[in-house]
Amino acid sequence: MEDLFRRVSGFVHTSSDGMKVNVSGPCLRAAESYKYFGNGKGVVIYSHLDEAGQLTFSTVFSADEPESAYLLNGLTHNELFMPDAHSTDDHGHSLPCFAITYFIGIDLRPRIANLKHKELFSIDAVATYKEKGYKIVPNEKVNIDNIIEHWDDILRVVCSIKLGHTKVSDLFRRLNSYDRQNPLYKALSDLGRLLSLRTIYILRYIDDPEIRASVEEVLANGEHGNAFARAVIGSEDYRWLTQREQLTAEGCKRLIMNIINYYNHLLMLQILDGCATVSEQKENLKLILQTNTHTWSHINLKGSFDFGKKEEELLFDLDRLSKIKLSR
Repeated sequence: MEDLFRRVSGFVHTSSDGMKVNVSGPCLRAAESYKYFGNGKGVVIYSHLDEAGQLTFSTVFSADEPESAYLLNGLTHNELFMPDAHSTDDHGHSLPCFAITYFIGIDLRPRIANLKHKELFSIDAVATYKEKGYKIVPNEKVNIDNIIEHWDDILRVVCSIKLGHTKVSDLFRRLNSYDRQNPLYKALSDLGRLLSLRTIYILRYIDDPEIRASVEEVLANGEHGNAFARAVIGSEDYRWLTQREQLTAEGCKRLIMNIINYYNHLLMLQILDGCATVSEQKENLKLILQTNTHTWSHINLKGSFDFGKKEEELLFDLDRLSKIKLSR
């Protein structure tokens, strides 16, 4: 049933978004942000979500760290689940992100804010495009020589990330620790200018309404997922203070959300299985696909749960539900 929630069948489009939460006690990993925490400090809960509501990755980090590196952590942590495309907001990506996602075969599709202020880059001189009378022309020529000079290092970085020898967040933190911009990081940025929203993607984003619609749809699901996460956490303040506690709490929250999401899928399948006719089933399926599986009003999040039920007392016939054949 998961594939039915995808905008394009067989095309896996995921999204990621950060949720800033206030930390209620002294915490070395928390950072100040008056916009979000006032006079307090907080952290970011960063999650990856697919169109069927499954949380594929989540972590916690300081609010003063850029989200873009953790976007790549999420995309590369599990080789069994590699999306075809991934979307995030305008603060969740960077130029090096485009370069690395290009190499690992993922189409990075961010939502673009202030589109008219974005600069375009090209391989050829800017005058070349002006002479051809193009309506949209680049602002600057990319430094190709810098990319060529560091090409072998770029490939080593990508291989290290792909093979799991290093986390992108650790690598970017190291590269950004230099007083001046690291030459390798600058080369990744130059490569990203060719493959990023500054050039190819921004032109696709302008020209293709399907891309814009798909980006808005998956990001709306991500924002709804953040509301779901706050309901599961059950508090506006994050009570866990150490890194180990935060990551443990985040893993538990992700597990609970995925369990509820899976339970909702089973409820929907049971409804469809109980339809008297094929036409009724298709009508109900159409209504179901217009909803969101991140629904929790029917779940007692503050109660206790009994996992000791016997098999004959189970709510769902899993063998029967797994054999239902559905189509749009």
